[in-house]
Amino acid sequence: MSNRDYTPEQALDTLLTKLREKDLSLEAAVRSAIDLGKDVTEVQRLGRKRVRRYRKTVPFTHEEALHISLDVLQAYFVDLPVCINSAVDNFKSAAVAVSRQNRPAWVQEERRLGATEHVGDEKPLEIELQTMTQISRTQQQTLRLKTWEQQLIDQQLNNLKTTIALFDFTEES
Repeated sequence: MSNRDYTPEQALDTLLTKLREKDLSLEAAVRSAIDLGKDVTEVQRLGRKRVRRYRKTVPFTHEEALHISLDVLQAYFVDLPVCINSAVDNFKSAAVAVSRQNRPAWVQEERRLGATEHVGDEKPLEIELQTMTQISRTQQQTLRLKTWEQQLIDQQLNNLKTTIALFDFTEES
């Protein structure tokens, strides 16, 4: 038995309540990940030798749901900012060309010699939220990605480690 004064169910309810108070969309993302459940293989005996096996989706236990919710929070607060920073760094080394009509003649000569433009500069990155095939319109068509300070990412990682320690219900001897 764990030495905690609360159960995994109480911890999960508290976490979801706190998320709901702070950010409804984050709480919805965590709840949808939890509500997916897990696949298990069921075995049904149809006689002495015949066995029927099938897959079935069952709900997570409260402890498993806590771990899933912490994985979602880590993806949101740590993994996603790290990926964004990596993409921004990768695009810094990419060259961006100026359109032909706006380019002076001397730049066209340099382009043939292999000159590159805007290498090392930070480029704005955007994700298209409104696709061309989508019929219903959204309020925001694109989302501009911003870089994250490494100190902030490290702080979020430390906060998650502290939270994970609070939600550890393994037996201690």
